Amino acid sequence: MSISPQHQVPRERGSFFFRLILPALAILVPIGWSLYRERIAVELQLLSQSVLVDAAQTPKKVQVTYDQRSVPGLSRVELGLVNSGRKAIRGQDVTTPITVVIDSGRILDVLTDRLTPENLQVHFTVDTTRQSVVVTTPLLNPGDGVRFTLLIGRTSPPHVSASARIVGLHRVSLADRRPEMRPLWRTVPWPIYLALLGTVVTFLFLVVALYTAGYSHRARHVWRERHFFLPESPTPEQYAGALQICFGEDPALASKVGATIDGLVPNRQIPQPQLDTLNKAVEKHIRNSRVRVYWTIVVLGLFSTAGALFVTFSVVHAVRGLAL
Repeated sequence: MSISPQHQVPRERGSFFFRLILPALAILVPIGWSLYRERIAVELQLLSQSVLVDAAQTPKKVQVTYDQRSVPGLSRVELGLVNSGRKAIRGQDVTTPITVVIDSGRILDVLTDRLTPENLQVHFTVDTTRQSVVVTTPLLNPGDGVRFTLLIGRTSPPHVSASARIVGLHRVSLADRRPEMRPLWRTVPWPIYLALLGTVVTFLFLVVALYTAGYSHRARHVWRERHFFLPESPTPEQYAGALQICFGEDPALASKVGATIDGLVPNRQIPQPQLDTLNKAVEKHIRNSRVRVYWTIVVLGLFSTAGALFVTFSVVHAVRGLAL
């Protein structure tokens, strides 16, 4: 049972680090990054795009017009604009309003498909070149958004981009939400995978901690019933054997009682003062171990629960894509 104490401290610290700190970082860092990144966020979602009329495939005598104007073709791009952050965007926060731009063709019309909530005030203004549309709204709360369609005088749908200058907003993010372009693994951001890994590791450590708590409880019970196999005035060898029976190879306990046992006369009864000292050291070790194990269980339980909730919410959020 005699193990040098100086070798035990790094081991306990290292065990604590790998058991609690690393899983906690794997969970808390993605949560913190998500909270920081999504504080103010606006997302432009590409929901669908299609060709309505292809002038190249129509008979020569058929003329394609829209609103009494001749067009080379007609395509539609369905978009969603949503406040995907956690903070409301007010009119006074906007320096340059959200502008949706197409790289080719002409915007013929803007159709509002759905508002979330229904009383959301949104106004669309198509510029004179008809290659961009300005979206203005006095208030955009988290989760608020508008689903709209651009009718474009062009045979193939153009590329769409967006920009804005809003206090606290780095850029308007673009997300391809078309069903055929949304495999689950690409929809979920990479920090969620890190949080999932941390949650799984934390849960495994929690299982180990629960097993350790059960083992420690059994060891405490056996030690407190030691009068069945340990004489009232044991020798150092008998005492060390009883510790071995109850606690097995426990370096932490050995570091506390090993020096005292090694200093006793072999094969002689342990003097009562030293026996009392040993018993107090063992009882203190039992109390400390119980507190440490129970607190470990509580902390791991909180981390694993927080990680599971965060991952579940994030996956649902990503899969739904804040669909309007």
